[in-house]
Amino acid sequence: MLTPRSSLLKILLFVLVAVLVLCVGLWLFLPWDMLWDKALRAGLEQVSGTEASWERVSDAGPLHFTLKGLDVTIKKIRLHVSEVRVDLGLSPLITAHLDTAGRSGEAEGEPVGATPASPLRLRLFRGKMLTVDGTLDLAGLVPDMELAGRPGLDADLKWKKWPGLPASGSLELSAEEITLPNGIRAQGLELLAVLARESVTIRNFEVSGPIPLRLRGAARLDRKNLLNTAYKVKGSLFPKGAALPFQRSGRLGEFF
Repeated sequence: MLTPRSSLLKILLFVLVAVLVLCVGLWLFLPWDMLWDKALRAGLEQVSGTEASWERVSDAGPLHFTLKGLDVTIKKIRLHVSEVRVDLGLSPLITAHLDTAGRSGEAEGEPVGATPASPLRLRLFRGKMLTVDGTLDLAGLVPDMELAGRPGLDADLKWKKWPGLPASGSLELSAEEITLPNGIRAQGLELLAVLARESVTIRNFEVSGPIPLRLRGAARLDRKNLLNTAYKVKGSLFPKGAALPFQRSGRLGEFF
């Protein structure tokens, strides 16, 4: 025989199960691709000085989504990423895998069958800390600047406020070969740099060819126009094995 108390418990249990079924249904069957698309567009409106567009959002769920054909323009520089996979969590808060070369892994001007670049991984932690590791395909990432090469990148960066450039951090870059817009080809490139506010310390910059080069120096970061960043380096050239002193100063835009 049912008592009023047992009847109430059964009703509460039924309501609880119904709510759980409803939540699971919403979790599984909501149009997450549309929701993420709208959320991203709304967030983009709050970021000044940055334009972005994408072909579509796919493979979306409550804690993950994928952007196809992402184009971002910052300070008149257009960046293109073929695919971005984003996952949300507790630590890191956000993990993003960027494919800058496309699924085929073939960059412009490179032969079919070339080794594809591994995706670039970005991890955002509490305290505005970002780590970056992986490979960039420059021809795919900056298609308007006639850059080519697949440098490996490892960086730890920290921001004081969003948006903008990081306030501090370090960066390591290496590449078998990079072609600059002015036609210069750097082979066996290695770079180690440290950022502290506007000061960039170039602790090591080496190129193995066509003429071996080893430099150190500094740069003054122009946060409003990166290409206007002033640099000064000095070190040695090694033509035919003989060490010759070398120094140079100028603006980053000279190479582009």
